[in-house]
Amino acid sequence: MKENMISIGLDIGTTKIVAMIGQTNEYNKMKILGVGKSISLGVHRGVVNNITQTIQSIQQAVSEAEELSGIKVDGVTVGIAGQHIRSLQHSDYITRENSEQVIDENDIEKLINQVHKLVMLPGEEIIHVLPQEYKVDGQAEIKEPIGMYGGRLEANFHSRSGSSTVLDQSEYKLLGFSKFKNNWRNPHLLAGAFTGKTNHGGLTFNKTQTQVFYTKTEAGSTNYQLYVATRNPKIPAQWFASKRLPLAPKEYSVENPWLSRNGKTLYFSSNMPGGYGGYDLYSVKILPNGRFTIPKNLGKNINTSANEKYPSLSVENHILYFASDRPGAYGGYDVYSAYTDAELYSSAQTLGSAINSAADEVGFVPVTATTGYFSSNKNSLSKKMNVYQYEHAASVAGF
Repeated sequence: MKENMISIGLDIGTTKIVAMIGQTNEYNKMKILGVGKSISLGVHRGVVNNITQTIQSIQQAVSEAEELSGIKVDGVTVGIAGQHIRSLQHSDYITRENSEQVIDENDIEKLINQVHKLVMLPGEEIIHVLPQEYKVDGQAEIKEPIGMYGGRLEANFHSRSGSSTVLDQSEYKLLGFSKFKNNWRNPHLLAGAFTGKTNHGGLTFNKTQTQVFYTKTEAGSTNYQLYVATRNPKIPAQWFASKRLPLAPKEYSVENPWLSRNGKTLYFSSNMPGGYGGYDLYSVKILPNGRFTIPKNLGKNINTSANEKYPSLSVENHILYFASDRPGAYGGYDVYSAYTDAELYSSAQTLGSAINSAADEVGFVPVTATTGYFSSNKNSLSKKMNVYQYEHAASVAGF
């Protein structure tokens, strides 16, 4: 163990969650710097039933450990246990194209990836594949085949599988909340089209809330793509029939959708070529047959060589709001507004210091003519995005 190396342990149990931060000393002993505990919510018999509650419990335990140790935790290694974990033995092989070339890491990876494709029970998937012994052209009991010659590479594997409902989580998820008077409560994962291992971004509903436009990444890519889904009439909390809308090539990102109140115009941001630089704001018309027109750049009064994102419209549809990290404002991303009429836009102006700060302000969402929400990481304690509510005395663009 290296001296002064920091180690972070996280134990997720059915009754409690414990986070522990330690550091090795010159005697190769571990000194405990901070311990955090919380009641385990959302876990039953080793299975995560409510991911939102579990996340909150983990955050509380980690936050306590961070405060006591003075160390910021960026990541931990978590062991998965429970009745949903299963072990199995399996043998597999690959036939190499050229037996006169030495076996290398790519051959090992190809063989392991093949094991990951095993047909499992419904709702189950492979977590880990651990090679135990290799064979090369029938020669057995080989621990390290790299550097050997051969046409057939075999291995015995010890594999572990688990419930895909437990493992099927992503870093960025879409949550729903219930509003009671002036308080928001009961956070829950949105079901159906919004679940999966890929990250989910912004979303916007039509007026009747029977259709939703949302963004998510695809496997192996950090680019967001735009999708549309329909509400299940029999299960209102579930969305289905999801399909991708090809508004830009897949090698570019389509983000932050916003649907106009009449449902005829969809706004979004993208880094597709042909813009002013970075991410620009675009719009498309939704035709009566459900098809879309070619994306139209909102022009130089809105877009710059910097990044413009998070478009939204006032409830009267005559003010466009968006966030930009262009220089010369308050710092980071700031919220701007511009008057719009017949697809023409005035010069953009910031909303001023009542909304903007030296941090990032994004996602400005008007709810009424004078109230709404936005996100900011201006809180110096959390340094993460928080949702803020605003109230303005008059229905005007500037604050």
